[in-house]
Amino acid sequence: RQNTDGKRLIEESTQRLDTLRSEERQLERNFRRDLQLDQGADQDTIRISLALYKKRASASKGSAETLPAEITKGSLSKEEAEVIDGVRIGEALMRKIQSLRHRKMQKEEEILRADGNLHKLEAHMEEVSATCNRFRHDLEMTSKDKTALERKLFTSEQNIDMMVRLRQGQDEVEQQAVVTDYTNAVLIPVSIVHAINQEIQRLGAEQAKVLLKIKHFRKSINLMDWENQYMEMQARDLEEYYTDLQLLHVTKDLQSAIKGNFGKQEMEYSMKIEARIKITQKVHMEKCSKFRLANAKLKRHVRDRDEENDRLKQRVRDLQDSVAVRESIFKSHLENHGQDDAAENTASAMKRVILRRRLIDLARLQTEEIDFLRQELDRLRQRTFPSFAQSQNPS
Repeated sequence: RQNTDGKRLIEESTQRLDTLRSEERQLERNFRRDLQLDQGADQDTIRISLALYKKRASASKGSAETLPAEITKGSLSKEEAEVIDGVRIGEALMRKIQSLRHRKMQKEEEILRADGNLHKLEAHMEEVSATCNRFRHDLEMTSKDKTALERKLFTSEQNIDMMVRLRQGQDEVEQQAVVTDYTNAVLIPVSIVHAINQEIQRLGAEQAKVLLKIKHFRKSINLMDWENQYMEMQARDLEEYYTDLQLLHVTKDLQSAIKGNFGKQEMEYSMKIEARIKITQKVHMEKCSKFRLANAKLKRHVRDRDEENDRLKQRVRDLQDSVAVRESIFKSHLENHGQDDAAENTASAMKRVILRRRLIDLARLQTEEIDFLRQELDRLRQRTFPSFAQSQNPS
């Protein structure tokens, strides 16, 4: 309220100062008119009178308390009243100038006083505003402290120590090395977490639907681009085909073939070619059947040889087993009877060497026979179709 009253006083002082200045300007404007209308003075007299009207002592620019006696009394010297710059001024005109000059000086004094009062009010108003701002800031700080204390009191009344059992995944406070500080921790209901998760899932599903629509839209765009390119390539192919048809050199034979009028010679040639093809196919089928029979016979022969080789391998294994048994018997016999039957041992050893030699010869003969059959099979294959099988020569 005090601030408002101070602003009102400043506005009133400013309005009064503006009014006084406008009245002063009006007095100066009316001075020339009064001289011309009342005294009938000429231009030189008006000029000299105006100079006397505006003449002030040097201290007139100061404050109202330091005004000179000339302004307060409003008189001029006798010499100035008689002749000024060679122009004589009458007594009546001088009284008129003195009267108007005294009024203007009084108005200037009022303006100086009003201006001084305005400056004092403005300085006082600035001081009051600074004090109000300081008090307002202190009041705001006090209000904040009060609010903080009230909140702290309310929290201390509502904040009760209690034990809460939480799962490991539900405790999201950063764990400390020794004791975890839960001072700033907040308990959130599970329903709120579920609601937020459902909202996140809903938004994610909507985003996925939007992305799926974008994918289908881009797919349709790519399909249309592909169809456009396919149709352009078809059009280009038809253009080139049409160009090839235009550039084709048509002969009589080609023209007759296009019309379907084949000559007699061509018909006979075609019939001969068809007959030759049929005969060639028949001969080919007969040769293929012969080769199939020969191949089957050779396969049976190879299979029989493989079976015989398996039997011989089994026999060799049996003989090796019998030889091992006999060697063990012979060793045990030597341990029992000593070195008395050296001739009999030599004969049995000779028999074993002969038997082993016969078995080796028989195995070599069968191996050579198998190699021969393989070579014969490769030769028969090469007669019908190319074969990359190479026969293995016995080393």
